[in-house]
Amino acid sequence: MLAIGRQLPRATCQAIGQRGCDMTQVRRINLSRVERGVEEALRNFADQDANNGDEAPEITAAGRIDKIGTMSALAIIEASETTAKDVEQAGQAAVDIAADILDEAKRLAVELRANGRRISEHLQEFARLASKVSTAMRDTRVDVLTSRGDPLPTATMLPPQ
Repeated sequence: MLAIGRQLPRATCQAIGQRGCDMTQVRRINLSRVERGVEEALRNFADQDANNGDEAPEITAAGRIDKIGTMSALAIIEASETTAKDVEQAGQAAVDIAADILDEAKRLAVELRANGRRISEHLQEFARLASKVSTAMRDTRVDVLTSRGDPLPTATMLPPQ
């Protein structure tokens, strides 16, 4: 469903002579065209009666009613066609925007996968380095503890009891 106040494509607005118009304006313009057509037909009907003066009107009301009906029908068809085209254009705009969003989502997914692989590689490298450090520390501890002499004099290091 179209949101009230949604901006229409520039071509649609130019076609109706508006700049920066929205769907509500298009509907008002189309309905005002229909209203003007009906008013014009009624004025023509009234003018023909006034021009006849005091003459007895011929039985042509049916013809005039047909003319009013035909003009009104044409105006409604025109307004419906214009509105239908606007709806199609709005739908196409939505599809175009959705396609752009899909393209952006695909691009972001590719970047996310690449970043995930890089992070994984860094974590694996960190784990290897941590393992090397752990092994080196263990080896150093063993070397210190098994060295020929006592590397640290225990009596001087500990406080008297």
